[in-house]
Amino acid sequence: MFASGAACNGRGAVTKNPTLDGSKLEVRPLQINATGDPQTPYRYHGEMARQMNSHVVTVHGPGHGHVAAGNEVVDDIVVEYLRTGNATVSNAPGLHS
Repeated sequence: MFASGAACNGRGAVTKNPTLDGSKLEVRPLQINATGDPQTPYRYHGEMARQMNSHVVTVHGPGHGHVAAGNEVVDDIVVEYLRTGNATVSNAPGLHS
């Protein structure tokens, strides 16, 4: 991941992104992406979600890392997912400074 440049903001790629495959996972992954994330830009979330068959939660706002950061809506989604292995919510408000 780091050598691909995807995880290092501003760093040029020296290899390709790894191919992911979530087809054999017992529980569908939960993927949380914010529309204003400077580290993992939202426009790139779709390919990973497709490869992993993730349930995507779009957080509408800035920031990188939304769990246990004061966003109760996101925290509730994650707690429900950890308890049940399911997520039904696909959108959450972001926190604005």
